[in-house]
Amino acid sequence: ARDAGIEVRGVSGPVKLRVVNGPVEIEEITGDLQVTSSDGSIQVAWVSGDVEARTTEGEIEMRHIDGEVTAKTLGGSIELAQVRGPIVARTERGSVRASFSGPPVGSLETERGSVDVVIPTGSAADLDARATRGKVSLDATIGLNGEEAENLVMGKINGGGALLVLRTSDGRIHVGGR
Repeated sequence: ARDAGIEVRGVSGPVKLRVVNGPVEIEEITGDLQVTSSDGSIQVAWVSGDVEARTTEGEIEMRHIDGEVTAKTLGGSIELAQVRGPIVARTERGSVRASFSGPPVGSLETERGSVDVVIPTGSAADLDARATRGKVSLDATIGLNGEEAENLVMGKINGGGALLVLRTSDGRIHVGGR
C-alpha cells in the first residue's frame, strides 16, 4: 500500500532495503545496514554495525549505533544520538544534530540549517567548523587550541585527533560536551 511504511526488527546479518515511498523504521540489527528511500523518513535504532541511510525527501533519525554512520537527505533534518562514528551527515535543507559515543570524527554539513554536535568529555579532535552566514560557538568545557572567529573555529580539541568537519551556509554551529 502506498505510504504504508515499513518496519524491520531483530535481524542478524547484513540488511539492504530500498523503499520508493513512505516511512521506514528499523531496530535491533546485528550487522551492517543500507537503507534507501526516494520519499520518506528513515528511523534506525540499536544497530551493531555500520549504517548507510539515504532519502531524497524526509528526515533521518538514528540512535544507539555501534558503528560508522552515513546519513544523506536533500530535504529534511538529520538527528543522530549515541553514535560511535565516524559520521558523514549531509542535508541541503534542515538541521544536523549528532552526539558521539566514541571519538568525534567525520563531516556534518547542511546548506540551510544549524549544526549541533555533542562530544564525550575529554575527546580529542582536529576541529574545522565554518558557518558562512552564521556563528560558531563552543561550550566553555571544550578546550580548543587554535583560531576562533565569529563564523569560524579551527584547531585542536584536547591535543588534537582525527578531523571533525562542521559546515553550514546559512545557520549556526555549536559544539558541546557531555
